[in-house]
Amino acid sequence: MTENELIQESAALRGQGKYQEAIDLIEANLPNIEGDIRLNAQLEAFRAAVEAGNAETAHEYATTIAAEESARPSILTVALTNGVLMWPIRPETVARGGHA
Repeated sequence: MTENELIQESAALRGQGKYQEAIDLIEANLPNIEGDIRLNAQLEAFRAAVEAGNAETAHEYATTIAAEESARPSILTVALTNGVLMWPIRPETVARGGHA
């Protein structure tokens, strides 16, 4: 299976609600994935962790991605507070998104 196929398989597992399997697939193969594809794999694992409600794993991936890719969107700036994954809400985010 190619690196892109691994990410697609993980996304398919996530779509079936098999979140931990999706994360495990990425984690098992991450040491062999490099470059931009590695970032895509980490983002896929992050999505699976968020959808699973696994705040600790989501926070770990968000922190790793933010450290490796400092130019990434601020959505990856998250905090883990009492086991709950929190996205900071800033006035400029509300103004840009038009949501209150």
